[in-house]
Amino acid sequence: YDALHQEHASLSALEKHRIARQRHGVQPEDEVVETEELVSQSLQALDNAIDNIPEKEAYETALFIIPEHVECSKFRLAFLRADRFQIGRAAQRIVTYWQRKVELFGTERAFTPYVNILDFPEDDYEALVRGGVKLLPDRDGGGRAMLFSFMRDYFGSSDTMLRLMWLMIHVALFDQDDDEIQKNGVVILSGNGRPQGSQLPFDSLRETERYWYYICHDSQGALPMKTAAVHCFPPNYWAMTLNE
Repeated sequence: YDALHQEHASLSALEKHRIARQRHGVQPEDEVVETEELVSQSLQALDNAIDNIPEKEAYETALFIIPEHVECSKFRLAFLRADRFQIGRAAQRIVTYWQRKVELFGTERAFTPYVNILDFPEDDYEALVRGGVKLLPDRDGGGRAMLFSFMRDYFGSSDTMLRLMWLMIHVALFDQDDDEIQKNGVVILSGNGRPQGSQLPFDSLRETERYWYYICHDSQGALPMKTAAVHCFPPNYWAMTLNE
């Protein structure tokens, strides 16, 4: 968490301005304009960049088991969009994606297209029922997906929360009628509060913010997602809002 503030302090004024625009749903002035030529050339360059990464065992296993998914242009384009068509970064993200998926879901469940409930260990089912993370049906004014988490209702480990994030992000990015969420990103709304018996630190907003920084930092490096903003609120805020 402190590292996040240090990183923000080291940014230039232009970079801070760009982040502020993104946080409020305003596209940056230098946003990439997608054309058929850009997409075609980038996908080809992405293949070459992945080939040049020496350590990619999980990726190569996925390529052997489900080549039609790994090589699918729709799947790969999501990674290019997440890194604003920076080829090297997108290639590394794809390789990291498969490695992290193996770590979170195990080798028996990792090599399937996308993520679904059947990929979850049985111990995670209670967290699924409680709805640790929900994808709201509407998007915000910037066309971004909204993930809602009321931590007082959540009971599970950090790895369980990461698996829930993977599920919700896959639904948001790949189960929609358009690609706008891939382009515009995701906003996380979270209320704090510690569920009875939980070992996770949700007693204060600062603890909740710190926890979500960890979750987003872990997910951001592997999933093809743009985290535009994380908003944490006290539990009574949601109670007042939902009762209005």
